[in-house]
Amino acid sequence: MPKHSQVKDELARRLQECLREAGVDAELEISAHEAIVQARVKADDGDLRVVAYISDREPKVADTGAAPHALRKLHVAAVAVRPTLAAQAAGRSERPFPVERK
Repeated sequence: MPKHSQVKDELARRLQECLREAGVDAELEISAHEAIVQARVKADDGDLRVVAYISDREPKVADTGAAPHALRKLHVAAVAVRPTLAAQAAGRSERPFPVERK
């Protein structure tokens, strides 16, 4: 059975070869636990970036980035329920009890 590092290195080299056959010059970076194959491809309407990341470590979930779809929907619903300033002002003008003035 081959070691992680051998499999990782072989996969990265094969990906680089496949990109080279497609006419893309890809860079290869290999370290003890990961390998990265990356390239830029010119297109008429902009550049495309190709990235392949191979690692034997589990990725850690960060608390940054886009919120999950369910949370975004909850936020939109909460925002939609809030009254506007005009509605708040209109609500204050009508008092539930009569105010006695002396």
